[in-house]
Amino acid sequence: MTVAVVGERGVREHASARAWCPFLTSETGDRLSTCPGGVSCDLPLRESRVPSKDELAWFCTEGHYWSCPRFRECLATMMRNAL
Repeated sequence: MTVAVVGERGVREHASARAWCPFLTSETGDRLSTCPGGVSCDLPLRESRVPSKDELAWFCTEGHYWSCPRFRECLATMMRNAL
């Protein structure tokens, strides 16, 4: 699978999406101007938000999304609701 990678040089293609948070979505059109990195965090049960550059670099694209506080909180809420 090919995905867009947002970096200092803008958006480029990347061949592997395994390290990416599954809730990171590309933005286009009107929302692109409000999302400096061109992506947003669309966790279920949470309001969509734009991750900071640090969050994007550490949690969202480098495989550390399991450590993201928003991801963990959303996962815990989903688990509680499933019981």
